[in-house]
Amino acid sequence: SSLAVCLSKADGADSYRARKRTELKEIIVLTQEIQAQVSKTDPSCQELLLYTPADITDDCFNTSLNCFISEMEVVGYEFKLTCKELNQLHILYSYSSEIPKSENGCTTCEEFQEKNVTEFLKAFVTLLQNYNWKKEHQHQHR
Repeated sequence: SSLAVCLSKADGADSYRARKRTELKEIIVLTQEIQAQVSKTDPSCQELLLYTPADITDDCFNTSLNCFISEMEVVGYEFKLTCKELNQLHILYSYSSEIPKSENGCTTCEEFQEKNVTEFLKAFVTLLQNYNWKKEHQHQHR
């Protein structure tokens, strides 16, 4: 039966994928918390422009994720200078060391359109949620 496929013994690859899904969920929550902090700042703080990945294919997910996280460092730096220090950004940075650096043929960070920090954070959450949803569905239908 198809249920037996889902209940197969968790091998190393399955536990790795489960850990990655958990990390993605944690990054989503962190980013949503940062969104809430940003929304409470002075409107001038929200005008910061950042390279914002869009129309991402699955094979360019890691490249886009690295772009988002490096741009989050810009957010942290600029907000600390001019607005307020954002909590939990350091946790987000800690994930970046585990992300493969880049895939071939993907758009580089600086090639994406610049959007304000609010749009940037919204795009980041959407990318993570869509990717996480796809991964969970792929796993259920193996």
